[in-house]
Amino acid sequence: MNKSYLTRKEQIILSTIELIDELGINNLSINEIAKKEKITEGGLYRHFRSKEEIIIEAIRYYSHFDVKIINTIKKNNPDSKSAIIFLLTSLSEYYENYPEISAIHCSFESLIYEQNIGKEVRLLKNTRSDFLISVIEKGKQSGEFEDSINSKDLANIILGSFKYLVFQWRIEKYKFPLKVKTLDMLNIILRKC
Repeated sequence: MNKSYLTRKEQIILSTIELIDELGINNLSINEIAKKEKITEGGLYRHFRSKEEIIIEAIRYYSHFDVKIINTIKKNNPDSKSAIIFLLTSLSEYYENYPEISAIHCSFESLIYEQNIGKEVRLLKNTRSDFLISVIEKGKQSGEFEDSINSKDLANIILGSFKYLVFQWRIEKYKFPLKVKTLDMLNIILRKC
């Protein structure tokens, strides 16, 4: 990603995301971030108070795209199945265009144990999950989904399947088209509803 037009703070966030992708969240350190940015550790502390704060900003950077997708769906008001497909295929496309960002997605489980970072992860998870549940509820009201479907369970199935698919895509070094596989997965799940 071209960082030449970004502020130093934005550059640090993007470098952090790249390092999480390269090293994993457990091996991320202030020293590694400073080295990648070609500044001293003290230089990093002019922009952030701690590694925790940098990770929180990386999560917020990651979640910013969710907000844009959700707002687009709300503005266009598509049917529920189309909204679900748009949400997940948009995320897939985001990951395909910026594979490093998917490292944040795959690090959530490790991050929930840090108090402040965990709050950010839960906020993102709840925003995504609550929105998906509301879309499913809308679909039940319009007759798109059977009334007997538990909205929370269906949202968990969709999001859990997507998380596993992203994990598999990363393990296989991005060898398959994530957006296409996401659409295939959603067609199987949504056909049964």
